[in-house]
Amino acid sequence: MRKLSAMVLLFVLALITVSGCWSRRELNHLTIILGAALDLKNDHHYITVMGTDPTQGGGGKERSQGSGQGSPFVVTSAEGKTIFEAARNLSLIMPRRNYWAHCEVVLVSEGYAREKGLRELLDFFTRDHERRRETYLIVTRGQAGEMLKVMPTLSQYPAREIIEQIRLTRISAKGLVTILNDFIAQSEGVTRTSLVNYMDIRNYGGNPEIPGQGEEKVQAGAGVFYNYKLIGLLNTRETRGANWLRDNIKTGVISFAPEGEREKNTVLQIDRVKTKMKPLLKEEGGQVKYTIEVTGSLVEYGGKADITKKETVKMLEKACSEEIEKEIREIWKKAQRELKTDIFLLGDKFAHAYPFLLKTDPSEWQEFFMALELELEVKTKINSAGVRGKPV
Repeated sequence: MRKLSAMVLLFVLALITVSGCWSRRELNHLTIILGAALDLKNDHHYITVMGTDPTQGGGGKERSQGSGQGSPFVVTSAEGKTIFEAARNLSLIMPRRNYWAHCEVVLVSEGYAREKGLRELLDFFTRDHERRRETYLIVTRGQAGEMLKVMPTLSQYPAREIIEQIRLTRISAKGLVTILNDFIAQSEGVTRTSLVNYMDIRNYGGNPEIPGQGEEKVQAGAGVFYNYKLIGLLNTRETRGANWLRDNIKTGVISFAPEGEREKNTVLQIDRVKTKMKPLLKEEGGQVKYTIEVTGSLVEYGGKADITKKETVKMLEKACSEEIEKEIREIWKKAQRELKTDIFLLGDKFAHAYPFLLKTDPSEWQEFFMALELELEVKTKINSAGVRGKPV
C-alpha cells in the first residue's frame, strides 16, 4: 500500500513538473496597458491604448521621444461593433496579448459620451476581474485617442502624466478626481448625476511633423453626466463653484478686488475649509442651508490701505467672502436653469435625512431641485498677511 501511494505521489509530481502552470503568462508575450481612450468612428467603437513592454526596464530620455522604435511605449488603435470586439481587434495590430490589470486611466471623447453614454464602457471595465474599478475617468474635447499621443513633458508615459495632472487639481480645486467606482455610485444615487474631469489639448508650437510635439494637456473643467450620458460642461471657475457645495475644496487661491478697487489683484491662499450643510423640507418646497468657513493667508495685496489695521483686514475678509459667494451662486443658477440637474449631489444628502426620498424617481428629484432654495453664508478669516504691513 505504501509503495502504491509513493508511486502515485511521484506520478503527480512528475505531471506538475512537466505541465507547469496552465494559466501562466510569459512577460515577453504581453503588452501592459497603462491607459485607454474611446472614440466613435463610423458609428463603431474606436479604442486607443497606450501599452508598454514589461521586459524593458526604465528607459532614459533617449527612449521616451515618441511612440515608435526605441520608445518605452506604443499607442495603437482598433475599432469594433462593441468595445470588447475593438479591444480584441488590437491583436490584429499588436503582436502581443494586452494585459489590462494595470490600466490606470480611461479617456472618453465628448462626442462619444453624449451619443453613447458610458454604460457599455463601465460594463467592459467591471465585468472582467482583470480590469480595475479604481481606474481614473476623464472626458476630452475632440478625439480622446489624441490625448494619449501628446508627448509627456516630465513623465515617461503619457497616461501617467495625465494621472498626475488629475491628482494636482486638488491644489487649485478647479478639477475633480473621479474613478469608475465613484462614477457608478453617484450615477446610481438619487440624483443620477456625476461630474467627471474634462481635459483639452492646447497647441504651443513645435515641430508639426512629429506627432504630439508642440502640444500640451490642460485641465478645462468638468463634464456633467446624468443617467450615464454627458449633458453639459463646466469651465474651471464653475467647477470650483460646484466643489464648494460638494465639500471638495481643501486648498486653492481666491483672487478678489478689495473694497473700492476694480481689479482682482488681491489673493488669498486657502489653508482650511469647514463646510456645514443642512437640508430642510417644507410644505412649500425645500431649502438647503450652507455655512462655509474659509481660513487662509494673504499672499498678494493690490490695495492701498494699511493692512496692519484691523479694519483693513476685516474689509478684505468681507470682500473675499463676497467673491466666493458670487462664484457659488453663479454655478447654482446654471445648475437650476440651464443644466436642470443636481450636480451638487444634494439628493443623496436629503435622502440621508429623509429616507423616504430614496424611492424618489430621478425625474421627480430634478423638478424638486430646480425649485430648491439656497441659503448661503460664507465667512473668511485671514490668519496671516505675510511679512509686510503697508503695500509696496
